[in-house]
Amino acid sequence: MKDKNPQKIIILTLITILIIFYIRIITYNKPIVFSDETKYLEILNLTQQGISHPISGTGYVHTILTLNKLTSINLETLTILYSALISLLSITLIYLIYKNQLKKSALTASFLLLTTSYFIFPLIEARPQQLGMLLTLISTFSYGMYLKNKKNYLIPFSFFYSFTFYYHILSFALTTAIITLLFLWELTDKKTNYKKTIVPLTILLTTSLIYLSPNSPYSRNRQDLIDTSMTLWSKLNQSLIPALTLTTLIIIITTLLLIKYISSFKNNKKHTPTTLTIILFTTPIIALGTQFYIRKDLYLEFYNHSLFLFLSFQLGNIIFGTLYLLSIKKTLDNKEKQDFFFKTSITLLIIGTLTIITSLFLDYRLNNLLIRVLNYWTIFAAPTAAKKLNPKKHTNKIIITLLIILSVINASRKIPTI
Repeated sequence: MKDKNPQKIIILTLITILIIFYIRIITYNKPIVFSDETKYLEILNLTQQGISHPISGTGYVHTILTLNKLTSINLETLTILYSALISLLSITLIYLIYKNQLKKSALTASFLLLTTSYFIFPLIEARPQQLGMLLTLISTFSYGMYLKNKKNYLIPFSFFYSFTFYYHILSFALTTAIITLLFLWELTDKKTNYKKTIVPLTILLTTSLIYLSPNSPYSRNRQDLIDTSMTLWSKLNQSLIPALTLTTLIIIITTLLLIKYISSFKNNKKHTPTTLTIILFTTPIIALGTQFYIRKDLYLEFYNHSLFLFLSFQLGNIIFGTLYLLSIKKTLDNKEKQDFFFKTSITLLIIGTLTIITSLFLDYRLNNLLIRVLNYWTIFAAPTAAKKLNPKKHTNKIIITLLIILSVINASRKIPTI
């Protein structure tokens, strides 16, 4: 995946450095700026003192503490330096993976990715999810290539999939869901080789046993999850359980039928039914509307309780989402265009829909699961969204630049008062 023109990588790297500098230095003038960063810094300090604490990123904590021992750099400075390094590594590898698949539109997709705060924020935030998102991309991409009979991707897949479990459990869960649905997608092809499930199933079984074992690195995290589930169960109106179960089953069955329907398209063009188009366009809007309703007080607080400011600074996200939806409608009509990024982005939209149902009953710590899924989704959706843009048009370049600036301000969570 070597790029013959390193200038593009240099440009993306410089833009990422500017984003980090703007948010950490110009906006806040301090290294730790977000609440989750403060929380993870506290966890690092507690772990260093030998005090156990529930955490979703065992590998992240071990990596930072190991680097601390080797360099003697204080934890706060080290955390930010490590975060900056992961940011630069992420944008570079994302571009190279895009380049491997997209050829001409790789740079456009990379710039488009920087127009959404759903990507910018986790790109720079010092927490396990930062590298976890990149690991999910590498793992699923490797498995996607393996499904296409490129056997040399099996070893990278095995390594990165296993490492994702160690580094960040949420990223591992999402990666597992994606590769499962990718394989289900491949089942619509009569030539599918079931042997290609052996490696991921072996890794999943092994990691599940490790997760459930008494000495698991995630034992405190597991107990916290059990306690949360029990609390949720006690609060849940028992009469709603059959309805929720039925709703979940309907979504899963609809998903499988949708995959089968999409894959049944031949290489020739076929008009997408109006019903399917309506479902694809309205479901994300309803899901996001529900997420906003769940946390509206917190979201509006960042925007000085102004709905106008909220919508204005969401412009980058709105345009990104609109370009994506317009692109998938066209992609549905042609099986040849249904590439890895199309399939994985659809998969994450389905997962996001399932999480919003769960979030309705979760407490404040966990009722933003849809946003977490969207953070990952942006990486897989950008190549599809980029198909609607002509990179040579000067107007498009200006619009993308303005949207990047707007979304960087939005991601900083420090909105100017009007």
